[in-house]
Amino acid sequence: GGAGGGGGRNRGGPGGGPPKASGKKRHRLASLPPSALLARVERRGGGGSFPVHCVAGGKLLELNQRLALEPRLLYDRPCREGYVAILFPSPDAARQLRSRLLSESEYLRVRGLSAEDLL
Repeated sequence: GGAGGGGGRNRGGPGGGPPKASGKKRHRLASLPPSALLARVERRGGGGSFPVHCVAGGKLLELNQRLALEPRLLYDRPCREGYVAILFPSPDAARQLRSRLLSESEYLRVRGLSAEDLL
């Protein structure tokens, strides 16, 4: 189960689904509140799906469209090509987020990864 439980496909759509992608070059960026739904990821083998939410409110710069075609990126390359979205948080949201983040070494330990896994 959970985010590491196997590949799925990133799905979204109208009617309360995740927001539409906004490219970096667009002048109007979507403003998202904290905990806004970014995507629903289906588990492999029909085991349901799980939501991916914003960790802080801010401007949505980009949704990763590659995940729809290459869902394994979410699990195989989460720190590079497998990102879900790029957000630009407000200054207050950024301060609050930084106070809750793990250090790199803590993150690696919790995830059972090495620094080479992030490359």
